[in-house]
Amino acid sequence: MTKLLNLDEMLDCAKEIGLPDADMWAGQLEAIGSTMAAAIADKLGVIAGDASAEGVAFAGTCAPFNPAFEGQPCPDALDQFDPEGDWGSEGEAMQEETANA
Repeated sequence: MTKLLNLDEMLDCAKEIGLPDADMWAGQLEAIGSTMAAAIADKLGVIAGDASAEGVAFAGTCAPFNPAFEGQPCPDALDQFDPEGDWGSEGEAMQEETANA
């Protein structure tokens, strides 16, 4: 019998058993996730935020994606994921933050 753990599950396990490198690994996963999110957002013409490792109970390591402009439809490539997500309301706020930075 085999147990298959995804990266977030392994990270949670590492933290639970007190492995000293767990925080470093979380940072590495966040860096990879942020890099991937930026590339995806660039290709799709949307805005992405930085990835964060929040644990399996809170969606694992994930990054937010938002519209680049008011009324922008959610690209199909993103729409298939996170069906409970709220496309649009946070995007305008994120766009303003980006413009003001």
